[in-house]
Amino acid sequence: MSEPRRPVLWAGLGALLLAAGACGVPTQKSPVAIGNPTSSAPTTSTLPTTVTGPGGSAVSTVTVYFVRANARLVPVTLTGAGLPGAVDLLLAGPTRSEIAAGIESALPAGTRLLSATRSGALARLDFTSTLASVSGQEQLLAFGQIVATATSVPGVGSVQVTVTGQDVNAPLPDGSLATGPVTRADYASLLG
Repeated sequence: MSEPRRPVLWAGLGALLLAAGACGVPTQKSPVAIGNPTSSAPTTSTLPTTVTGPGGSAVSTVTVYFVRANARLVPVTLTGAGLPGAVDLLLAGPTRSEIAAGIESALPAGTRLLSATRSGALARLDFTSTLASVSGQEQLLAFGQIVATATSVPGVGSVQVTVTGQDVNAPLPDGSLATGPVTRADYASLLG
């Protein structure tokens, strides 16, 4: 499973905290409940949300998919934008708190996105050869994570995964290999 790798996220969080402090947001001496959540499960929204950040700037969110110990894909909403942003957040892996909550990644540590291109609803994602180092159930879950994350980006309906420019036959839950692009529906049995 992957090691947490989010230095850019920490830098962004630091900048956000500095900006929040600079805009006169009052501090509190103790935690205050801000709502009554009905579930501690991550949101399952597949559309990015734009919220207003400090100073009125727009902040976009994306949904990435990690793995629970029961080999099910679970959505996690993070701050980011677009297809490359969503995949980069996926490759960064879960945070320490997500790991403590039983969320992991089947993607091998060190896997990097070389390119992300779109042609209509088709996303073509090219990864480093590290992606090819997994097999069996881990490979199926890794491809499920990639496809579910990419298709959570508006306008992306199918995904073709390549490794260093070469097409890869994606493993499917029924044990077969897809010879072309795959969709979220191909991995529906892993969602949830």
